Amino acid sequence: MKLVRPILLATAVIALSSASFISFLPEPSPEPIAIKVTPYQGEVVSGSSSNLEQTKDHSTRVHYFVKVGDTLSTIFSSWNLGYSTLQHILEADLNVLKLDTIKPGDHLELIIDSESKQLESMIFHESLVERAIYTKESDGSFEYRFEEEQGEWKETLYSGEVHGSFSTSAHRAGLSTRQIANITHVLRDKVNFARELRAGDRFEILVNHQT
Repeated sequence: MKLVRPILLATAVIALSSASFISFLPEPSPEPIAIKVTPYQGEVVSGSSSNLEQTKDHSTRVHYFVKVGDTLSTIFSSWNLGYSTLQHILEADLNVLKLDTIKPGDHLELIIDSESKQLESMIFHESLVERAIYTKESDGSFEYRFEEEQGEWKETLYSGEVHGSFSTSAHRAGLSTRQIANITHVLRDKVNFARELRAGDRFEILVNHQT
């Protein structure tokens, strides 16, 4: 009988230690959410500052958001676009100097031929309705033009539930790849899409666009 109490105490200590160990086990991390994009055969830029989509004419459309420390030279180099292409772009921009003011957060859209891996055009989205467009000519030079969307503003509400990832759920609700990329980029400091959204969570997104 004298051994019963020490044995019971030892059992209790082991049970308590096991419970403490289990309570401090880290919770499994949810799988990261990423925009589904079409793979690009060239060098892929690391991080979440760019998104890709495949156009109907088999060109690759890159939506790139400028990061701190970026220059046009480093961006072009990341996508294996030659220095001569950059020079032609800068020559087309010489009279307007739109590209001299790019800053972190700005949206550049690169359209790259999937076979030749050459830049076909570049769009600098200055605002929601203003675009500086640089289009390649037959002699290899680029032509600059400015576009501003005209028409009446219209609001469209997109709503749905999260099942899987936010990006796929938003795409099912009707949002485009570009819209999803803009949402995740703008709200990246306010919403942790990987940790804060759970299956069954509802979302509503109001899009204001011109018709």
